[in-house]
Amino acid sequence: MKTHAFSLLYKLYYLFHRVNKKAFELAMRIFELSKSFPKEEKYFYPVNLEINYDFDLK
Repeated sequence: MKTHAFSLLYKLYYLFHRVNKKAFELAMRIFELSKSFPKEEKYFYPVNLEINYDFDLK
């Protein structure tokens, strides 16, 4: 039973590692692509963003 649990944990770890690796590769690819964006399109500053600061902290 211990070997089965270990095998399952190892498979989950391996899957998690692969997903993280792919996510990091995608983030780096987006970062590299964003270097070629025009300067005015690199940053987004929302002008009409309404933030409601009226909340209760009970």
